[in-house]
Order: sequence, then C-alpha cells, then structure tokens
Amino acid sequence: MQALYDRYRDLCHNGEFNPGDVFTWTGPDKVIFNLGTQRTWRTKATLEAVRASVAKMIDDARHHDIATIAMPRIAAGLGGLGWDDVRDALVEIAPDDIEIVVYSPTN
Repeated sequence: MQALYDRYRDLCHNGEFNPGDVFTWTGPDKVIFNLGTQRTWRTKATLEAVRASVAKMIDDARHHDIATIAMPRIAAGLGGLGWDDVRDALVEIAPDDIEIVVYSPTN
C-alpha cells in the first residue's frame, strides 16, 4: 500500500490528479480506484466531479474485467455533499454490467 500512497501523493503534488479524475492502482491481488471528488481535503466535493470520476472508474473496471466494485460513501461526510444526492448520482451512472456495492458506516 505504500507504493499506492507514494504514487497518489506524487500525482497530487504534480497537479496530475484533479476532481473528476480516477487514479487506478493495480496491486498483486486487487485493483483500487482512487476517485477525485475534491480539489483538496479542505475543499468540498462536487457532484460533477463524482459523476466524472465514477464514469472513468466504470470504464477502468471494464478494462480490468471487474464485475463488482465495493466502495464507501464517497463525497459525503468530509466531502460535504449529502449522501442522498451522491447516491442518486451513482444510481444514475451505474451500468447494468457492473455491480456497485456501497458500504455504510455501522455507527
């Protein structure tokens, strides 16, 4: 995971990872999609960035023959968006051939 973090940090530092982007990291036994929904951790996410990054994630998932994607409640909470709005955007974007499973906090 250190390699993933180092690459992510470099992309951000060099201005190569922006809202609406996806940074796909392929490890030995998993693929991790890093979605750009905020300019920095201090700024709020936008639905436009959520839609764009999720669409790119779906394209990358197809490229890797991934049928199911598990993810947290992106862009809500610290991202500042309401979960209902984000969920509606995900439902709108979600394709028929890839299942998106969203894990919710249990507390």
